[in-house]
Amino acid sequence: MACSPKLCRPANSGTNNLTTILFHSIHGENVRLSADSTVAQRNGDYCQAYVFAERPLRLGQKLVIQVLQTDDRYKGSLAFGLTTCDPSTINSNDLPEDSHQLLDRSEYWVVIKDVANGPQAGDEMAFKMTESGEVHMTHNREPVQTLMHVDSTQRMWPFFDLYGNTNKVKVLEPLNATENKCIICCEQPINSVLYMCGHVCMCHECAVKQWLGSGECPICRATILEVIPLKAMGNECNVCYKQPINSILFRCRHACMCYSCAAKQWRGPGWGQCPKCRAGIQDVIRIFLNEE
Repeated sequence: MACSPKLCRPANSGTNNLTTILFHSIHGENVRLSADSTVAQRNGDYCQAYVFAERPLRLGQKLVIQVLQTDDRYKGSLAFGLTTCDPSTINSNDLPEDSHQLLDRSEYWVVIKDVANGPQAGDEMAFKMTESGEVHMTHNREPVQTLMHVDSTQRMWPFFDLYGNTNKVKVLEPLNATENKCIICCEQPINSVLYMCGHVCMCHECAVKQWLGSGECPICRATILEVIPLKAMGNECNVCYKQPINSILFRCRHACMCYSCAAKQWRGPGWGQCPKCRAGIQDVIRIFLNEE
């Protein structure tokens, strides 16, 4: 008699300090994504179960894959790899049945199968690429092992092949994983705010391209109404001197107050003026750094 799938149990307390990463819309034909693109599940044959992260892996960024469901009718684990190939340029029908055949493509691909032997629901595997090109892996916070070596000067998209007993996963990163680098080009500093969702996650050039392209925030998929250059911001609210700065004034673009003080300044005794330049405040935007 076949075993029924095992569902995830919250076995690892570190999950509370993680935030979900979106999967790319391009994936293998035997995988389906949740409506919010945060969970991937194999739903067909044993093969063609590829999923890609929506953006490249930054140097020093920790990428955590959490196993949500397994099926003991199958043996083996899952595959992990990195590629210089932008997933948006891939025809999903061209992805091979065996992930080792990806090495025959013209782009740079590296892949290792069975990165964790027989993972169970609730298991976590963490991956990190160093400046020297070493890719480290830990399984449930066991000792670090070097998984592979890559060219760290290249933009690398991480991907997984859900074969073996692993059939449902999500990918996360630590809340403090930000390096203040644009999540698109991974090179320029973050210096723009998306209006109206308030996410601060891209350099101005990439934000404008995103606005004129898909028109959606890469973090929350909200429609971008405008890209606002972010003037230099400190760490502490200039009014209460207690809360961190987490708002921007529209339209002068100054980021100098916590959201609570900015809202009071807009509607209260501040007469709706920016305390730095005295420009009229038209709106207060709660900003979210890319790690929130």
